[in-house]
Amino acid sequence: LLTPSSAGLVIDGRTLGRGAVRTIRHSRADTTITSIFYARRRLVRDRYNEITVTLEDGLSMIVRAYDDGIAYRLGTTLDRPVRIENEIVQLRFPGDPTLYAPLADCSKSAKNGVDCFHTSFKETYTVRPLRGFPTERQAFLPVLVDAGPARPKVLVTESDLDDYPG
Repeated sequence: LLTPSSAGLVIDGRTLGRGAVRTIRHSRADTTITSIFYARRRLVRDRYNEITVTLEDGLSMIVRAYDDGIAYRLGTTLDRPVRIENEIVQLRFPGDPTLYAPLADCSKSAKNGVDCFHTSFKETYTVRPLRGFPTERQAFLPVLVDAGPARPKVLVTESDLDDYPG
């Protein structure tokens, strides 16, 4: 689904994610979570295989493979609280897939005196080949990548946020 891609974090002006692999740990789980939200689906099966890769520069990446999706989480092995200045994730897809993305309109926001991510997340999705998206524009998540009828679609989104996603 992906060609070689990269990920990293910028902390204290230093980019983590370029170091050699220090450790690789495999694990798996098959448990049941009781949902407090959905009465019809009170029990949710939580079954996945997991790999944790830790680099010598302090970046760690946890990747979980579920029956219907894959999730990753970036972390650090730093022994102190950190402020993440930037998250660098470059997902590369083979061929020329179609992208469904809600683009941020920063020119309109500047006129209103607010930043372009101050939104109610009701943007219209732009649908076109990935190569046709302007590189200077930013998009909100989620975005959907459609590589064609013979391949699974890939939805890129966020979870486990501590604050409003905007």
